[in-house]
Amino acid sequence: MGRRGIGWMGVWIGLSLAGRLAAQAAAEYHVQPGDVLSIAVDVGMPDYQPPPKVTVGPDGVFSYPVVGDVAAAGRTRQEIAGQIKAALERLYRKVTVTVNVEEYRARNVFVTGEVAKPGAVAVIGPALTLGQAIAEAGGCTEKAAEVTLYRSGAEARLFPVEKLAAQAGEALQPGDILNVTKRQPLMVVGEVAKPGPADLPKEARLTDALALAGGLTPEADAQHAVLINHESQTTVTDLEEVLRNPQGPINLPVADYHTLVVPPRQAIAVIGEVTKPGLHRAGHGMRLTQLLALAEGLTPAAGATATAVTETGEGRSLDLSAALNAPGSEADVAVQDLRTIVVPRERREVIVVGEVQKPGLVAPESWPIPLSGALAIAAGPTTKAELKRVTISRPDGTQEVIDATALVGASLPGADVARLDPILTSGSVVTVPTRYARVTVLGAVREPGSYTFAEGDTAVDAIALAGGLAERGASARKVGLLRRRGEGVEVTEIDLKAGLKGSNDLLAGPLMDRDVVVVPTSRKIKWTEVAAFVFGTATVYGSLRR
Repeated sequence: MGRRGIGWMGVWIGLSLAGRLAAQAAAEYHVQPGDVLSIAVDVGMPDYQPPPKVTVGPDGVFSYPVVGDVAAAGRTRQEIAGQIKAALERLYRKVTVTVNVEEYRARNVFVTGEVAKPGAVAVIGPALTLGQAIAEAGGCTEKAAEVTLYRSGAEARLFPVEKLAAQAGEALQPGDILNVTKRQPLMVVGEVAKPGPADLPKEARLTDALALAGGLTPEADAQHAVLINHESQTTVTDLEEVLRNPQGPINLPVADYHTLVVPPRQAIAVIGEVTKPGLHRAGHGMRLTQLLALAEGLTPAAGATATAVTETGEGRSLDLSAALNAPGSEADVAVQDLRTIVVPRERREVIVVGEVQKPGLVAPESWPIPLSGALAIAAGPTTKAELKRVTISRPDGTQEVIDATALVGASLPGADVARLDPILTSGSVVTVPTRYARVTVLGAVREPGSYTFAEGDTAVDAIALAGGLAERGASARKVGLLRRRGEGVEVTEIDLKAGLKGSNDLLAGPLMDRDVVVVPTSRKIKWTEVAAFVFGTATVYGSLRR
């Protein structure tokens, strides 16, 4: 049985991180959860043989024989060694302790979307910059448009790919998410021969878009064409002048825009979040609400305000909510002098990361969305998910830890929905952590120490994690499983050889967190002494022979 990985929080360190790791070694390091420590102890007595390696748990603590639980997170190697030494000096006169960090836990940022190698990038050392994270993810693809930085407690920030070099030194924090969005085709709508998406190269200009769309129709109002960028800002352009002078500055590059509207004479283009976007003829005296009715109303994702462009190219802001709530009011403006109305999409998205099948950006069609809905869109939890500690980080900086066990594969009573299945706000980050459980294996095994085990594992699996029985001296007929019970210790003896030949009930059942498996070198072993050595107490509730 091979050793298991530690899931999505595992260390993913490429050769490109070696320089930063070396630079960190010069500074004093504070131990983090997930770090693997090597501990060398000499008490001048051969009977004390503690495990040479321990793993700091997610709670920042590891267990050590005689010493008990050691709070390691945030402390230096010397501080941890001092605590172990002080505890051992109560029993031994001459004690030396050396603690080293053998494996560093990787604190990750996540790069998703249009990069060569999307996934986790480890933060090792004082800082990781935006440029380094993109580079270690293989760089942006040719279709990349912009990078969005999501950080718990902060508003999302956008960095256009064209301007990324100026922001490359932006310092990232563990848990940050970089989503590189794909450049969308330019939508050419209105009075062209072939309206629709135009998949253009990055350097394409207006003349290229018009050529791909088959040129203008005779009904086109070419002098009042409208370009709409990714922030829903509009630019009026004269396509007749563009075609007359294709080498001039008026022939704009289109990479920064998502839509080109070529309106007909005496028509209004209504685009964006309406049920029926397109060109609509405006009758005399028509108002905004009447024009929206021709477009069959707003979609559920529509924002509260729209941007309009007049015949003279001036931009205006329209209060859609006020107009629809009070038709005929001052907000319900006349539209005869408008040529284009853009109804933007309200930003509605959350991020789901950690132990789910499909981590990343979640943009649901319906809103608001509860936690259970976001988990469902992410294809549900993995087998390693710790559903009792799901964290919701909201843009206002607040955090909430939810027991999401009841949200997966079960329906909730009506009274419990609001409490157990909270509604997510746009920009929230949902983190599903990895479930960790540890067992310590001591005695006559090849590699004694603490190990992470999977649900359903038995003492046999724990011994396999420790490399198997030692070649000499192992007493396989009297293996002990020690488990803390209140103020005492419950001991279960296992005849390993008989168990392997018979049924699984001879193997003492599944392991529990912080169990200790002891393989003695002699069948004449006193479990009270072992319990005192391992747990610091000689109170044994019972020794059951299996």
